[in-house]
Amino acid sequence: MTMSGPNEFTQKDLMKHLLDVSQHTVTREQLQETERNLNRRIDEVRTEVADVRTELKQDIAEVRTEVKEVRSKLDRLQWAICGTIIVGTVTLLFKEQILMAFLS
Repeated sequence: MTMSGPNEFTQKDLMKHLLDVSQHTVTREQLQETERNLNRRIDEVRTEVADVRTELKQDIAEVRTEVKEVRSKLDRLQWAICGTIIVGTVTLLFKEQILMAFLS
């Protein structure tokens, strides 16, 4: 600011001051608008995250159900294999007695 005296405020100084103040005001308004937009976007992201969480919980529940089904099938298969091994072992151990029973 150029002043002709220490206490004088020229028209040029006044215009510069008004311009600075108006730019500051516009900047403040822009900042408030940006803040509103940012808050809106944050709310949208929160909603999306909540939706994704819900979907993930549902997917996890489905996977758990499938794992239980597979585990049940594996248990049955394991018992079938054990039963087959036991029958095979008994057959091998008592093959002569079994053959004699069938032949007589």
